[in-house]
Amino acid sequence: MTHVVIVVFLAIFASMASAAEFDRTLATPPAMSAETLTEARTELLPENVDKTKVVLASEHFAKYPEKAEEPSPVNMLEYRSYRGDYVARAYFEKSLTEKVAVYLSASKARGFESLTVGPAYYITPEMEIGMSIGSSRYAASNEDQKSSHGTVSSFFYWKTDRIESEVIVEKYSRDSNPWYYYAYVQTPITSGWLVGLHSEKDVGWGPRFSRAFGKNASLWIVPLVSGGFIVGAQLLY
Repeated sequence: MTHVVIVVFLAIFASMASAAEFDRTLATPPAMSAETLTEARTELLPENVDKTKVVLASEHFAKYPEKAEEPSPVNMLEYRSYRGDYVARAYFEKSLTEKVAVYLSASKARGFESLTVGPAYYITPEMEIGMSIGSSRYAASNEDQKSSHGTVSSFFYWKTDRIESEVIVEKYSRDSNPWYYYAYVQTPITSGWLVGLHSEKDVGWGPRFSRAFGKNASLWIVPLVSGGFIVGAQLLY
């Protein structure tokens, strides 16, 4: 009797296993190659569609998938010269989130050094604002020699395919003339050439003509209304 029960139990178990395997086979479609999938898809297209072009496009995207657009460079080196004086400027940025970053800005000119650090915020991917604090070392108008001055600096930067603009405003402590500004706006007119306006405190203003070399390098010149020229170069990386 015991043997009969065991045989019946094994038969039931085998039957259940076979049924489960059959269900699994039905639930899992057979593996299909890319060519087979493409053929299956083209069979569902209307007759007036050129199936050859669909096949070629499918093969192209299978071999060469679209790559994500590379992010724009955020670090900058700039040099400009005016009547024998010069300004060298460096900007370094580190992203913290998609919209928030921290940046360091350093400037060097004849008789002037400045270093500030602070947060930046992307209003849009093309528009950024920032504010930093630090120290500048120079001889103010009421001083006989260089000394340190607390510095608060803010900037606005906006760049699209049609316009590029930058505004920097700074205020220095212990100075009877504490404000400084630098600003320009320009737009492309032909491939690689841009025109706009440029202004800087204690230097002057005038039209700005820029020549871009790719996306990351440019040379520019500003014939000042007050006389003389500003010549500059910029590198993004």
